[in-house]
Parts: sequence; structure tokens; C-alpha cells
Amino acid sequence: TAAQALVNSQSVLYDIGDVASGKASILSTHDRLMYLKHHFVPDRKFPFSTQTRMSSKKGKVFKLHFQHSWLENCKWLVYSPSQQGAYCKYCVLFPPKNPRIKPGVLVSQPMQNFKKVMVKMAT
Repeated sequence: TAAQALVNSQSVLYDIGDVASGKASILSTHDRLMYLKHHFVPDRKFPFSTQTRMSSKKGKVFKLHFQHSWLENCKWLVYSPSQQGAYCKYCVLFPPKNPRIKPGVLVSQPMQNFKKVMVKMAT
């Protein structure tokens, strides 16, 4: 995809996807601060990943895209170009210390299902 070509062509500093999956626990306080303040921020023309879906009712094919407005409306949300999805920056950088809590989407895995995103994030 165009987003992946961009990531391959240039090094993206402070891509939150690089430290998801538990790697954040080894970051120094300084590094966490750098990810909080200087995380990757795509411009409005960034080629976000696309999903192709089929409507179950009408059988029509439609495309879903990550929306730049989600980043503006949810200040905790950060897009990872390397993982082609979004994370909660606070949840990734400050994960729960309880080993019985299994982090999932937005913490150790990127949000890549863009269907009804705002409804899901409101709950």
C-alpha cells in the first residue's frame, strides 16, 4: 500500500507501533515522554490503509478508511504507519502491571477494523 511504501522509504521516529506488544515496559522515562510528545502525526493527505467490505444486506462492496478526524477528536489515539492501525498512546506506554490483564486492541494490537469506530470508542 502507499502507507507501507512511505514507511519503507523513510524512517518514522516515535511510531507507537514499534513499542506495542509489551516493548514499552523496557522504555526509559525519557523515551516514554518522547513517544508522548513526538509520536507520528500524519498530515491530512496521508494515505491511510483501506478495508474492502461487503454489505450483508445489499451485497454491495464498499471501502472503509481510517479517518484523520478520529485523531483530532480522540487526543489519546495515535496512528502507527508500520502497523497500519491505531493505538491508545497512554495504554501502550503505561500498560497495566497486573499479569492477569490481557491487553488487546488499541494496546498490544492495532485497531484495524474501521467499522463503527466512533461507536466502539464511545463505549
